Amino acid sequence: MRDSSIARRQLKRFKEAHEDHYATLEYLESLLRRYGIFYDKMVRGRSTVGRSYELVITVGGDGTFLEATHKFDRQTIIGLNSSPDYSVGKLCVLRRENLERFVRRLAEGRLSTRLLHRLELRRKGERATVLITNDILVSHKNPAAMSRYEIHIGKTWERQHSSGLWISTAAGSSGAIYSAGGKRVSRWRKAFQYKPRELHVGVLERYTLTGGILAEDETIHLTSLMREGAIFVDGSHIRVNFSFGDQMRIALSRRPVRTVDFS
Repeated sequence: MRDSSIARRQLKRFKEAHEDHYATLEYLESLLRRYGIFYDKMVRGRSTVGRSYELVITVGGDGTFLEATHKFDRQTIIGLNSSPDYSVGKLCVLRRENLERFVRRLAEGRLSTRLLHRLELRRKGERATVLITNDILVSHKNPAAMSRYEIHIGKTWERQHSSGLWISTAAGSSGAIYSAGGKRVSRWRKAFQYKPRELHVGVLERYTLTGGILAEDETIHLTSLMREGAIFVDGSHIRVNFSFGDQMRIALSRRPVRTVDFS
């Protein structure tokens, strides 16, 4: 009886979030039409090849915003939280209550932009990089298994056994890394931070690199000591294999996300 009651409440919650989302989307479209702004609409997950826009407005939560930062590289991106009562939207500065003011300023050309500084992940021996807008989790591919890696920052390196290693941008500092004991900083700061989670405490372990904020010119080097390690980028959808002996470099990228400074 209790399980069915919980299921009904959850179903009601999902329905309300769904209705909120589409009501917000409809309201946004009505404002764009009213102020004479041409727009195109795209479903999340669809290919963006060949598409060019001046501004991308994501409608959803942080996950939708983050996905857009991986699909659009040169456009200005801003997030609209379509259901604040049900959706996490720390990176989404728009809500229904400030939406018309935003669209009016957009129509008048009175919006200012700022940069969210990203990280880049590069495997040793390869030129390609993976961009990181929010954070990465370095761990075993099975989260219940021990994560083993070597970490090298500046002149200090050590071998760590933990439940994983968080590395986040300033924009991602209020997310998982903060829950793990990291520091919340201004989203505009040109810096990043790291925080191992649940370091294994044993007779032989004496850890020095237990977390901290790094300056824009600092770098983290990692070597995998796991047969089946993984690096999860901006959530669970992007996964980079991190097998035994693989070496990765994490540093600030020269390709930030351009977004709208709107409050």
